[in-house]
Amino acid sequence: MSRNTSPFTQSRVVESAAESAPDGLFDVERRVVEAHFTDRDAAVLDLGCGAGRTTAALDRLGFDVVGVDVSEPMVRRARSLFPDIDFRTGDAVDLSFADERFDYVLFSFNGLDYVRPEGDRYVALREVHRVLRPGGTFAFSSHNPFYVLPADPTSPYGYYLVARFWARNLRDGKVTAAYKTDVLSDRTLDTYFISPRGQRRQLSRCGFRVRDVVAKERAPSAWLDPWPYYVAERTGS
Repeated sequence: MSRNTSPFTQSRVVESAAESAPDGLFDVERRVVEAHFTDRDAAVLDLGCGAGRTTAALDRLGFDVVGVDVSEPMVRRARSLFPDIDFRTGDAVDLSFADERFDYVLFSFNGLDYVRPEGDRYVALREVHRVLRPGGTFAFSSHNPFYVLPADPTSPYGYYLVARFWARNLRDGKVTAAYKTDVLSDRTLDTYFISPRGQRRQLSRCGFRVRDVVAKERAPSAWLDPWPYYVAERTGS
């Protein structure tokens, strides 16, 4: 089982996710799905599904969707909210699906960034590659280190929180580490940060070709988006 999962089993976190479950796709997720998940009869794997917010939205759009989350309490809550949808407890590093089972995979809201250590992140990417059909689409968001640069005036957190971020990571000895303490979220977690250029290279090593990088509408570019969405195509056989 991947580490870094215990915060997602806490009752307050589960209930917070359940409260947002009916809200559907966030704007950037909706734009990704509309542009790149074009076959509404396709099979979709929703990784890191939490309490089912994205899974239920994909189901309403007509997709044949399966929601998977590493947190058993999250999956139980998702099943109680959406009993007609297939939810399963599972780990992104060891997916219990046959090869080439899905047309699309969504790993939304930075879920991939909590898979650790870094070697397991690569394992998870290769597992996604394995369960995708050739030419299939993988979409996910990831933390961008540029949004916590002290000189970035576009940061949604402001100078105080950015300074707090770096002070905490200096104290923890994580300034140059891939995994940093994300004090900017409501949970203090070891969180993976990677630049858009670095993420392109990482995906290429795991058999993907990046087709698009989608920023939130308020972000001036993907390079300054806190959590850009990467849309990648599975290459190879």
